[in-house]
Amino acid sequence: NLKLEDRLARLLETAADNEKRAANVHKLARTLIRAPSLAAVVAGLRGCMKEDFGIDEVTIGVNANVYKRHDIEGFVPLEPESALVRAFENFIRTRLIECGTIEAERARLLFPKAEQPILSAAIVPLEKEKNLGLVALGSREAGRFLPRQGKLFLEMTAELVAAALRARLG
Repeated sequence: NLKLEDRLARLLETAADNEKRAANVHKLARTLIRAPSLAAVVAGLRGCMKEDFGIDEVTIGVNANVYKRHDIEGFVPLEPESALVRAFENFIRTRLIECGTIEAERARLLFPKAEQPILSAAIVPLEKEKNLGLVALGSREAGRFLPRQGKLFLEMTAELVAAALRARLG
């Protein structure tokens, strides 16, 4: 009975966590849909990630052939010969989600304005088949993003971000 009660308690806790996560994803979707500009999309994503998901840093990278401006904080064009693109060459080639600890130099390239060191990250492709770019989420906690963690939330976030970007990029 104690084992069953313990298992039931864990299942209920997991269900509550999933319900909260779903509500936060819904809030993110509303924020991105209502954003009047590209800068507002980036700001809304960064705000929701920090406030609702406890993610310390967010960067959106878009292929330079789609967008070249450098004036939105947290939004960078992915220039083919840039240090950022070279550092993430394998990701750009495979377009597979990367999660886990991150080397300091790669973290600085992704999150140049981070006030504290970013120790783990999730890097997710935007429009994998069309190769729009990437969204990178960074944390000061080394164990926040793990290689074997579930990827559903990350994929949903990337789809929402890609749709919001496409709506503003034309």
